[in-house]
Amino acid sequence: MPCSTDRGVMNFRNWMGKFAGGHIPFRGDTTMPAKNNDVVFDVWNSHTKHCSYCLAALKRLKMARKLTFLTAALIATIRPKFLSVVGSVMSSLGFAGAGFGLSKLIGMFYKYEFSHADNH
Repeated sequence: MPCSTDRGVMNFRNWMGKFAGGHIPFRGDTTMPAKNNDVVFDVWNSHTKHCSYCLAALKRLKMARKLTFLTAALIATIRPKFLSVVGSVMSSLGFAGAGFGLSKLIGMFYKYEFSHADNH
């Protein structure tokens, strides 16, 4: 039993059946061309290079990545005198891990593969 909020949908469907033959009439070829995944998931050409906010964020992330790798190298070479060797190694591995995490995030500005089937 339809309720009062369904009236708009029912009127639209009646209008489509009466004036459009029950479907939207398209002109031309309605089939979409097949795209390979490199084109579909290319974020750089479809968005990032045109967006000033994304370009600024990408620039800052690249600088942060350089700083984390530089910090990891400095801690690994200079700090064993002040920290213990274990502390120095753990700190440098932490900064290096952060740098690799930033690398993964930077890669998403260029290509972001997504599958709705894997979205649980």
